[in-house]
Amino acid sequence: MRQKRGLIARSMLCTLVAVTALAEDAGPLDAPELVQQQQLLADDTAAYDLFGFSVSASGDTLVVGAPYSDDSTRGSASGSAYVFVRSGKIWSLQQKLTAYDGASGDLFGYSVAIHGDTAVVGAPLDDDSGTDSGSAYVFVRRGTSWIQQQKLTPTEAIPGDVFGHAVTVQGDTAVIGAPHDGGAGPRSGAAYVFARSGVNWTEQQKLSATDAAEDVRFGLSVSLSGTAVLIGAPYDDGKGTDAGAAYLFVRNGTDWTQQQKIVPQDAVADSLTGFSVALSGDTALLGAPFGSDKALGPGSAYVFVRSGTNWTQQQKFTSDVSSEGNLFGYAVALYGEQAVATAPGDDASALNGGSVHVFARSGNAWLPQQKLTVRASADNDRTGHAVALGEEFLGVGSPGEDASGTDSGTVHLFAPAAKPGYDSSPVPGAEINAGNAIIGASATTPLIVRETGNATLEVTGYTLTGPHRAEFSVAPSTLTLPDGSAPQTLTVTCTPGGLTTRTASLAVHHNAPGSPAIYSLTCKGLAPRDPYADAVASSTSSIVLNPDNAIGAPDGKPSTVVGVLNSALVLDMGEGEEGTGDLKVYYQGLGLGVITQVDFLKADNTVISSGALRMLDLGFGTRTATVTYSGAPTPYRFVRLRGVLAIPYKVDAVEALSIVP
Repeated sequence: MRQKRGLIARSMLCTLVAVTALAEDAGPLDAPELVQQQQLLADDTAAYDLFGFSVSASGDTLVVGAPYSDDSTRGSASGSAYVFVRSGKIWSLQQKLTAYDGASGDLFGYSVAIHGDTAVVGAPLDDDSGTDSGSAYVFVRRGTSWIQQQKLTPTEAIPGDVFGHAVTVQGDTAVIGAPHDGGAGPRSGAAYVFARSGVNWTEQQKLSATDAAEDVRFGLSVSLSGTAVLIGAPYDDGKGTDAGAAYLFVRNGTDWTQQQKIVPQDAVADSLTGFSVALSGDTALLGAPFGSDKALGPGSAYVFVRSGTNWTQQQKFTSDVSSEGNLFGYAVALYGEQAVATAPGDDASALNGGSVHVFARSGNAWLPQQKLTVRASADNDRTGHAVALGEEFLGVGSPGEDASGTDSGTVHLFAPAAKPGYDSSPVPGAEINAGNAIIGASATTPLIVRETGNATLEVTGYTLTGPHRAEFSVAPSTLTLPDGSAPQTLTVTCTPGGLTTRTASLAVHHNAPGSPAIYSLTCKGLAPRDPYADAVASSTSSIVLNPDNAIGAPDGKPSTVVGVLNSALVLDMGEGEEGTGDLKVYYQGLGLGVITQVDFLKADNTVISSGALRMLDLGFGTRTATVTYSGAPTPYRFVRLRGVLAIPYKVDAVEALSIVP
């Protein structure tokens, strides 16, 4: 293997040991199964490049480091990094990155980080400030091209700091680890914060632990999230020699302060907790790849969560079989409610073939979701040396794989298995009420169908059962929803054949898990509606003659409201036929003109409004007069026609000029 002065900071590529037991697959959760989707290679990768030594993802962009690659002008092991972009489900190479001033043995690409259109690449053996002082390079994307924006070196750089061993970036902030910095003693370590203003990056602050000590290698791993950064110090001796720890720093304005030192509850010597770290919001993940024995290294990882300003341990991850040499926790990643811990020394598929363990959070518990290995993995591939987790993908570095020659390296991409998903509004199992309809008419309601998986959803038909199934229908009978497409609508129609509630069961058949989707259907049949009064209310005065004659449409048979003060004819417009507009009164011709009052009432007999009834058209036969209703849009259930002192009048019918829908 080509290198300048040997792998630094205990890279596991030189210390992986054979395992003596195989780990079993973890039981999957009710979550999409991840399957191997694509293998990434660069066109120019060659033997000993170690392509996949580092990986980082942001959205549809993935950066892969190949720190031992050669360049004809920059020299052996000058290093490189490669940017890949995703279109649909396919990843393709966008650009190869190299340092403008790269030199032999710099190991450019030893660490990589990306956020949006900004990438940072570490070159920890760069000699700008002395042998192995280190540096980091910032690249920005303009359209589809990446250009070097700035080279970063710390103001206190000295030989041997290996600045750039770890890098992280978010927005206009980058943090670079220098685990061999000697500020508090040899290899006590430090991390440097750089901030961008416009196109210029300046050093904002040097971070070190409040209990800094020699040989803790603070800064060997770093992870930014918002205004917080998590920094690993895997050789910290607080819980025993090389037990390890991590430190959480938060920013207030431009000042960074240590919020907490994070140490697992069961930390013991030689665990190297903090060898890898990941931070996402209020969740932190710490890898401890040697477990409690550096020679055997079964490994573990720890989840911590923040409440207020306090971080507490939520769970410990281990492989279901703690095999010697697994190095479980060598690399870790967080995304949403998923966590990943790798085990590059796992022998599950081949000697040191490596594996990746995926966990998912449900409430406060993390459950093993899946164990991944690479198809046809060979000895010493070390799959899981680096890992990147993103939206519907997992990128795993296998720098020891011989894809283009010995240890040329590769990256394996995993994605959810192509499988459609079905969901709807209302949700499956719910009642779908089509509403009310007059017998013989129809009422409709939508059933919105969504594809929630990652493949085409086919609705292949439906089945109706139940006592009134013949009164329901669904259209269209089939739907096709490609992955990522907009929701589509099934229309449920009810044509009631009776006045009682109509019921049926609907089964929608589809090609996704959980088929068929079952719904209960209901609707209500209504009697034919009319705008005329349906009944005489009980509050009608007893001295009103033939009050029932005022019910229904005009027929020449009137009711007589006698000429007595406080007498009244009160008519019920009917439930579901409440009036919302003016009232037309059909009356018999009079010898004298009559003006009286009509009250519009709610169902509880409270008055909504009143209007004047002017019956001034004299003569024989049926005449009409309209009473203005000023209470719209409130519907009225009853109308009260008041008597006039000493003058009787005859009402044939009343008609609401508009009724409720």
